Amino acid sequence: MRHRQSGPSLYEKLLGNFQDGSTVYDWDDATQLLLSVMDNIRVILNSRQGALKHLPDYGLPDLSLIYRHLPASAHQLRQSIASTLLKYEPRLHSIDIQLLEAQHSDVLGYELVCHLKQAGLVRFGSYFSPDQAVRLRLLTAPAQPSADPPLARSPQAYSTVP
Repeated sequence: MRHRQSGPSLYEKLLGNFQDGSTVYDWDDATQLLLSVMDNIRVILNSRQGALKHLPDYGLPDLSLIYRHLPASAHQLRQSIASTLLKYEPRLHSIDIQLLEAQHSDVLGYELVCHLKQAGLVRFGSYFSPDQAVRLRLLTAPAQPSADPPLARSPQAYSTVP
C-alpha cells in the first residue's frame, strides 16, 4: 500500500523552509500541506515543457505562443494547466479551472479550485503576465476545525509570491 503524503515535501523538509523563506516547522500540519502544495503548483506553472529532458511534458507550453494567439489560446492553456497539475502534483484529487475576468490587458488569470486528497477544497488565483513569473495567490483555504485557519498569522506573505 502506498503511503499518502500529508505534509511538506522531502525537499522542503531537508531545506527546512518554504519558497517564501518561512520555516516549515513554524506551521501546523494542515498549513504545511497547503504551503507545500502551493509551492509545488507555483514551480510547475513557472516551468516550461522540454526544460527537463527526463520529463519532457513537465511544466506548461511556451507562453509566448499562448499570448500570441489570445483569446483563442486561453482554453488551451487551461487544459494544459489541468493535465500538468494532475500529473505532477500527486496530492491533488481533482481540479476545476475557470478563466478570471481580466484586471489588466496583459495579465491572464485563472481560478484553480483544487480538491486536495487529504485537505479538501482550496482555491488559488494564478496570474500569467508576459514579462513576469506566474504568480499564485491563495483565495480560499480548506475549512479547519480549529479557530486558527491556515495562514492566519501572515496571509499577506502568500498573496503575490512569484
